[in-house]
Amino acid sequence: MADFIESARAILSQSERRMEATANNVANITTPGFKNERLYSEMSAGTDALAPETLLKQTVDFTQGQLSKTSNPLDLAIAGPGMFRLAGADGSTVYTRSGQFKLVDGGRVVNAQGLALQSADGGDLIVANQNIQILADGTVLDGDRPIAKVGVYQAAAGAQMQPLGGSLFSAAEGAVDEVAQPSVRQGMLEASNVALANEMVNMMDALRQAEGAAKLVQTYDDLMGKAVSTFGQGTR
Repeated sequence: MADFIESARAILSQSERRMEATANNVANITTPGFKNERLYSEMSAGTDALAPETLLKQTVDFTQGQLSKTSNPLDLAIAGPGMFRLAGADGSTVYTRSGQFKLVDGGRVVNAQGLALQSADGGDLIVANQNIQILADGTVLDGDRPIAKVGVYQAAAGAQMQPLGGSLFSAAEGAVDEVAQPSVRQGMLEASNVALANEMVNMMDALRQAEGAAKLVQTYDDLMGKAVSTFGQGTR
């Protein structure tokens, strides 16, 4: 009998995780550069080889979102593979496909959280003003003079980017390579790759999964009720 409750608990836990992933995707549907997070099932032997259990694994869909023109010279998008590298005041680095930047005091180019866009040489990108030209390979021109190059990176072979929330990702030291031939688009932004219709389907699947768990609990209650009734009649 306990198997009914344990199965229901596992199903409800999976349903909750699916709903959380769907809610996070929908909440970021307008976040530039956001990448859809998906859950998939994987069988595991667990502690008993005769009783395998289904585990949920998380993966990130790095399919490119639609590029849209903004005409803001500090809005950047990447067509194809790669991510921008950002650095915090504490020296930590993260990666993103969101190229929505602005100019702050000192000429640093930063995102909304104040993280500084990194040049290919590893330092903060510094420009005199926002009237700059950025070529497809990331080269930054002040007039006709190259002053820097925007760094574009991707996960090294066998490595993965880990989502941090929103459009930010982390990577282990040495787990990224510079993209040899990037395609940077100035005055454009990449939209989220979340498809609302797909998320609604995922939500309905999660709800049906939860309903199945509720039916298991109801079946357990019915069986226990019958067992108690039968036992009570047998002791008279």
